[in-house]
Amino acid sequence: MTGIVGGLLGRFIKKSWRQAGGREPQPELAMSDPKRLQTYEAPGIRVTFDPGICRHTGVCLRTLPAVFDVNRRHWIRPELADPEAVAAAVARCPSGALQSFR
Repeated sequence: MTGIVGGLLGRFIKKSWRQAGGREPQPELAMSDPKRLQTYEAPGIRVTFDPGICRHTGVCLRTLPAVFDVNRRHWIRPELADPEAVAAAVARCPSGALQSFR
């Protein structure tokens, strides 16, 4: 890289390297998403949500608002609809952050 971007990146890496006590910087660790896979289960279906890949389009919220409600602590409640409806709503997730298993 050259120019302003290359210069800024070089300074950032050198600064990070010094702050790490002279150890080689590990950008893959700095960029990893600490959010964990969430699992919600009900009779007949298990739904997982990966917050690291969600694009927050709201398709799930609009498709099945009784099941997907971000105002609740456990925002996915698959027991509030039949497993077929939940699976259909999950299948509409554009990012694939939601997955269902039956």
